[in-house]
Amino acid sequence: MPARSAAPAADVANVNPDAGRGRRRFLQRSLGAAGAVAAAAAVPVRAADPVGKDFPAWSTTPGAPMRSYGQPSKFEEKVLRTVTPSYGPTSPGTG
Repeated sequence: MPARSAAPAADVANVNPDAGRGRRRFLQRSLGAAGAVAAAAAVPVRAADPVGKDFPAWSTTPGAPMRSYGQPSKFEEKVLRTVTPSYGPTSPGTG
């Protein structure tokens, strides 16, 4: 494996003059964006205009209260539920 030679000295003529401005540019743009957000937040917000007054009654009054948890729906009133015994004497110890 060949030995490494020392790194060549930087050529001062080829250095980008804006090389150090990256951080400054970032900070300036960040402050500009923060200022724009602050200016937008400072603008007073208007309330929404009312849509109208002629609404149907069903849309302006609350409906029936909710059923308690576990209660069947009104569409399931005629459904009969039965409790069947488990295996019983067929396989003792499983029920």
